[in-house]
Amino acid sequence: MDTEFTRPTLVVKGRKTTEKKNKHPVPYRKEGAQSQTHSKDEPSFLYYMDLDSQEVIQVLRSGVRAGVLDELGHAMDVPRVQLLAWMDVPETTIKRKIGEDKFLSKPVGEQAVFIARLIGQVQQMVEESGEPENFDAAKWLAQWLSVPNPSLGGIEPGKYMDTAQGRMLVSDTLARLQSGAYA
Repeated sequence: MDTEFTRPTLVVKGRKTTEKKNKHPVPYRKEGAQSQTHSKDEPSFLYYMDLDSQEVIQVLRSGVRAGVLDELGHAMDVPRVQLLAWMDVPETTIKRKIGEDKFLSKPVGEQAVFIARLIGQVQQMVEESGEPENFDAAKWLAQWLSVPNPSLGGIEPGKYMDTAQGRMLVSDTLARLQSGAYA
């Protein structure tokens, strides 16, 4: 079954539109699905955390707006420059794309969606294993990415976020934390 995705449906002063100029885009949604609208306090990157692999692929093919990087940085309480350093992406390019409300390249969009999904992974781990009340998965992840990890040879997990294999290693290391394996 092929899942179709549409460009974001934006609400502008009480009416729906598909105009591209919007500083806070609503995330992509399945055709016919209930709108995934978010309030100003709920960043759109949260949408990406619950998608299955085929849905992620469709979202990436449709495009991820550059502004999601600022949303991630804000949620993680890290400056954009730190987030981009983990991703090995030049800040000048991203700054321009954010200012012009453009889409990220597929590889950079994939990195951004992966970080959002890592936040979701951490949140799910806490909900399954601990006390999720007052836990901030995004901020916890940012701190964890910044601290040298013994299971990664004493290297900060964030330094692995620039490659697909590195991101999978980071996700696997997080999963081992939940199981109690050496992490």
